[in-house]
Order: sequence, then C-alpha cells, then structure tokens
Amino acid sequence: MIVLGLTGSMAMGKSTITRMLRLIYHVPVWDADQAVRDLLVLDSELIKEIAKRYPRVMVGGKIDRSLLRSRAFEDEECLTTLEHLIHARAYSKMIQFLEKMRRLGVPWCVVDVPLLFEVSWDTVCTHTAVVYAPSFIQQQRFRKRSDLNEAKIEHILRRQWTLTQKRNLATYEIQSGLSKGHTFRQLRDIIEDMKSRRIHYA
Repeated sequence: MIVLGLTGSMAMGKSTITRMLRLIYHVPVWDADQAVRDLLVLDSELIKEIAKRYPRVMVGGKIDRSLLRSRAFEDEECLTTLEHLIHARAYSKMIQFLEKMRRLGVPWCVVDVPLLFEVSWDTVCTHTAVVYAPSFIQQQRFRKRSDLNEAKIEHILRRQWTLTQKRNLATYEIQSGLSKGHTFRQLRDIIEDMKSRRIHYA
C-alpha cells in the first residue's frame, strides 16, 4: 500500500488538496488535526489528565479548546506537556488507520500531518508532499482567521520547520493559491508518478 504523507505550514492550502483527494480521487485521508480534536472529546484518560493539570480549561466537564489553546500559547511548559500527552495517542490512531487500510486492500491512502517531519512521522510514509503558497496569499488567509492575531501566528510558525527544510525532505511539492486548476494538475501529476513507481508500504 502506498502512503502519501501530506504536510505544510498553516494557511498553505492543505485543506484544498485533501478535498480534491477525497472528492475527485476517493482516497482515504487521515487528518491529524481532526484526530487531536476527537481525542480531546473522546479519550477519557486524556481528558482526566488535562483536567488534573489544567482545571481552568474545563467547562461543564469538557475541555474548552479555546481556553486550552490560550493556556498553551501563554505557557511553553504547558505546550510541551500537551504535546507529550497527545502525540503518542495521535500516532497510535494513525497507525490504526493504516492497518485498517491495509486490511481493506486499499491501494493507497494519505496522512495529513502539519508536523510530519518535525515529529518524524514521515517514517511510515512511502512518499511525502509539502504544500506551500506565496507569502502574500498566506497572509491573506491569515487575515481571514478571526481566532488568530500576529503573536499567535508567529508563535505557531516558530515551532514549525521552514519551507526550505520541508522541501529538502519532501518527495513532492505542491504550490497552491494560484488557481484550483493549477493545484489539481500538480496533484494529478504526483498521483501518476506514484503509481508509475509501484512502491508499496511494507
């Protein structure tokens, strides 16, 4: 089974790529961000641990994600602790997804992980693709996010590798933001190249 690892910094256009993969190619996509959101709602042990450490982020017995993000943004130690608590669980969910796809005989699938290289999850991928956009388009997308200010954006980007670092490791590159047609043609070429290589995930 071919596993394509999709990555890219915030506001680079990964969501456009994953929509194309699902709607046009009907490819199973595992979304790391969604997996984390699910864990914060469904993983009782994780919820208990967060409630014990950071009771002020709990509202009505549930984790308030906006309060949790604010706490992590203000406290580097908190962010490190949360990463320790969440990453292993999310990685396990990704492996479960891949094992399920293998059992189903799926020829290829995608894992969408913003920090793919930073956390070394690219080791489970056959190929990797980094999505990027011109800086002015990224800034336009940032301005549409009411939940982000310049300080938060800078903090998030500082914890991610640079585009150059990611491009040096990625098998493929996808430039988004120019037109959907341009983005689709790049994706189509990548898919055709992957199929021609006939490399399979062990």
